[in-house]
Amino acid sequence: MTRILIVDDSEVARRHTANLLQERHGLEIVEAADGFDALKVLAELSVELVICDYEMPRMNGLQLVQAIRARSNVNELPILVLTSRAAASDKVLLLRAGANDYVTKPVEPEELSARVAVQLELQTLQRALLKATAQSMQSQKLQAIGQLAAGVAHEINTPIQYIGDNVSFLQSAFADFQRLVEAMGAAIEAARDKPLTTEHAAELERLVSEVDSEYLADEIPHSIAQALDGVGNVARIVSAMKEFAHPREGRMSPHDLNRALKGVVTVARNEWKYVAEVQLDLDDNLPAVSCLPGEINQVFLNLLVNAAHAVADKGGDGVLGTIAIRTRALDGTVEVRVEDSGTGVPQSVIDRIFDPFFTTKKVGRGTGQGLSIARATVVEKHGGELTLETDPGRGTTFIVRLPIEQPAAAAEEVA
Repeated sequence: MTRILIVDDSEVARRHTANLLQERHGLEIVEAADGFDALKVLAELSVELVICDYEMPRMNGLQLVQAIRARSNVNELPILVLTSRAAASDKVLLLRAGANDYVTKPVEPEELSARVAVQLELQTLQRALLKATAQSMQSQKLQAIGQLAAGVAHEINTPIQYIGDNVSFLQSAFADFQRLVEAMGAAIEAARDKPLTTEHAAELERLVSEVDSEYLADEIPHSIAQALDGVGNVARIVSAMKEFAHPREGRMSPHDLNRALKGVVTVARNEWKYVAEVQLDLDDNLPAVSCLPGEINQVFLNLLVNAAHAVADKGGDGVLGTIAIRTRALDGTVEVRVEDSGTGVPQSVIDRIFDPFFTTKKVGRGTGQGLSIARATVVEKHGGELTLETDPGRGTTFIVRLPIEQPAAAAEEVA
């Protein structure tokens, strides 16, 4: 059953409002005599709506609204204020403080019932939207992983090929050395009984020349080094993909953004390597950021892929464009800038660039959800900022700012 909180210093008024809403909506009612009692109730119970009177002792309705909005764990809770104040300025103050709606006294039962119904319906729709957004983010992430899989396979294939070539060379070199060692062993065994004959010496000399031991002695260390380098490249790619595809549990935790960005650059290499050079300018002293690692990684991936597409759309007559990724620590925040030398964003669409399903890309190349979800992740889930600077025809810079520490209540709410 839907639970609402009614806050009024008049018991008669509370009972009247409670009876009205129970009769019309079948709600569970919790009552509080003033703002302080209301805050205690909200700390202990989950409610769907707060209805409060404006004129109350100790803490009036405006102050209660401000106190509720200051608590992140109830920041989205709808608040309806009953007020006898007719001045528009008073009502504007309520709305600016965070009230969702107000009803002017004397209260008309039909009006109050309708406004309560609207707020409860909006609350239901908001939950459905949040759920759909979460599902959309997961779907987009799976789609991104699928699109990257072919590129990652190609990136792995190159070092695998030269690992294979070097191992084949080492196999052949080992066979040659084995022949040489066996011949020397036979000569040493024969020399135990009698001096080494000219024929044995000539055979060993011929075999040494045939095997080309000096060449093998020079090339084998290089071959081993190249094979180990290839193994390291494969391990790095697999590690980056694993961290991207299987992040830590879905709760706020310290995250090394420099390492995350390096991993995203590795995973998305096939998206950018044919159109741009990626330059990393990462602050070595960057502090770890409290965030949802998997979702922040997805934000960086979206921005990098968008940058690569913008550079590709501009074209360069065979000349690679540039994508620069920079990090730095500011006062209590960390800033990540993803700058490209692509087409830029037309001034006519800048205001819509973060809208859901809006895209400037060709049909089949983008869903219009990447930047919308990125902004929701950065702004709504992490209390950060996602903005852009653009120069049409010359490029765009997306700027992510994240607080280094998340409030405990916000971290618990997300978890």
